[in-house]
Amino acid sequence: MPGIKISGITNEEDARWAAILGVEFVSVSLMEGDHRKTSDEMASRITGMLPSYTEVILEADSPDSVSERRIGKISPAYISTPLEPEDGSADTIPGILSLRKLERIEDSPEVKLIEVKIEKDLSGEDIAGIALKFPDTPLIIEGDFELPVIKNICAGYQPRAWSVRDIISRSPRRIDYPLMKEYIREISLW
Repeated sequence: MPGIKISGITNEEDARWAAILGVEFVSVSLMEGDHRKTSDEMASRITGMLPSYTEVILEADSPDSVSERRIGKISPAYISTPLEPEDGSADTIPGILSLRKLERIEDSPEVKLIEVKIEKDLSGEDIAGIALKFPDTPLIIEGDFELPVIKNICAGYQPRAWSVRDIISRSPRRIDYPLMKEYIREISLW
């Protein structure tokens, strides 16, 4: 059974609901141009109010775009940045929209997870190719698909977590709680 990640949390109410429903990861964005970008203050409030079983991932444009001081104020569990070309490239794997590396803040700066954003038409063979490319690194797979598609992909490859956002949103900055609850309940049964 994969864990659940909700991407692009912008407010405390959405974060609280995610935690109540047992979500393992939430992300807050500080990326320029992201319509879900939040302030440092809000990111810090979200991090501070969540229980220990829900870890915060801070999404940044690059490792250098967020100072250690800002990271210290926000106190995320992970920082997420684009995967460097020498580490792997989304362009080299069919069906991949983006690849991001997640580094755990309190440990040494080594990659702990890879987040893969995929297209709907990604085949099981392509998922196997991703797993082969990163054999020793657990994956978080992101894709706003209907539940049967998510279940099929999870059956072929057990990701560390599945990440959703747009499909459970009632607007770009708010989550539809009954729909989030349905997704979490269904995915947790696998």
